[in-house]
Amino acid sequence: MDKLQLYITKSLRGYKTLLNINATQEVQTHIHDYRAALESIDYDNSRSNVFYLLTYLEQGLIVTVIRTIAASTDRGHMAASVFIPNGVHLSPVALVTLGTMLSAAIDTDGGELHPESIAILEEYFAKTYRAEANPPSRLPSSGKHYGFAYYGGIFPSLKAYAESRFYQPQFSRFAGVILIDSAHGAKGRDKDADLSREALTPSIELLPPDGTKGGFVPHIYHHVFRSPLLVPAGGELEIQWKQPGFDTVTQKITLPATGPVRLTAPEVASSHKTISPASFYITEHGTHRTVGAFMIKVNGREIEGPVNFTHSELEHAKVEIAAPGYLSFSGELDLASTTQALVQMHLLHRTYRFDVPLKTSDSVNSVRIYLKSKKPITESPLDGYAVTGGSVIEGAGVTNKLVYVGGHSSQALMRFVGAIALGFVLGLIVAWALL
Repeated sequence: MDKLQLYITKSLRGYKTLLNINATQEVQTHIHDYRAALESIDYDNSRSNVFYLLTYLEQGLIVTVIRTIAASTDRGHMAASVFIPNGVHLSPVALVTLGTMLSAAIDTDGGELHPESIAILEEYFAKTYRAEANPPSRLPSSGKHYGFAYYGGIFPSLKAYAESRFYQPQFSRFAGVILIDSAHGAKGRDKDADLSREALTPSIELLPPDGTKGGFVPHIYHHVFRSPLLVPAGGELEIQWKQPGFDTVTQKITLPATGPVRLTAPEVASSHKTISPASFYITEHGTHRTVGAFMIKVNGREIEGPVNFTHSELEHAKVEIAAPGYLSFSGELDLASTTQALVQMHLLHRTYRFDVPLKTSDSVNSVRIYLKSKKPITESPLDGYAVTGGSVIEGAGVTNKLVYVGGHSSQALMRFVGAIALGFVLGLIVAWALL
């Protein structure tokens, strides 16, 4: 069950809230001073004038009754805004009657509400309404400027606007649309903002598609189309289907005279997407470090820079990635629905061969050790031994000879070598002394 919401404000040498009933924060943020809207029309400032302002939200409709304050030099006015949630239906007669009641409530000499009017409004807005499940919405109002349309006389009546749910799709491209009684002499200033019609366009309900193709999302009038929407009956409608990275697919349909009607997703297989090395995030398995140098192929085409593919080519793309020191990756990836593909590369094992000498009388004079490691080995793997030559060479066919040095590191070998060198020098000195 839902309730209507009411917001009454006053703009005269400042802006003031006079009364809120059933207010919510999400709607109240759209209630403001309407002097900017009044600046889009010319009217007789010596008397009070009544205008209707239509504003569309995703959640519902705001109908604002604006009554100008006579002799105000700064477009002073009082405004009564009623919010009607989507799915709450009031008959056209009830809507017109409500507008008349609000206009009378803000028709005050001192710009303040009478207690009797407040009591009547509180009783009226205490009613609850059974809302329609999953109702259609209007396109939200957009832009900074206000449009206008005349009613009465040769133009549709106020009741006709109420019968159309106070909605014409072309109204949505403005911040709001002011309805002007054609008999009262007020005029809109900008001809390009004149939305008057001799007949109103009926609306039908457009339902979103049961499913989308390839992750493409429909947009109507720059808004995502995800729930039922009111659209012009019998007119043409353009839908933009968008998927990040792909060309936009434009679909044009002719709407029937009656609804509801469900949108059907178009074919998107031929839409193109650009793939580049930046389309991949390649890391080392386990450590998650980024892999620096790599070569990528998609469907056999090397990716050195931007390359275009169709959606159908990328749904089940064959991807090959090679990087020095890593096992090559080959697999099928869905590059159509991802902004950046995440791939983990497995590090190749490094193989090292070490020979340890043995003191033995048989034919075996050393023990051969093979080690596999994902990290480089830079020193002897055996405590007390050092690699002759000082550096470890990778490769199963390369021998790294170990020599026993005692201690725990190559420092012991250095001390051992130093001792031999010192003894050699001392021997030379003694030999020279004996000559």
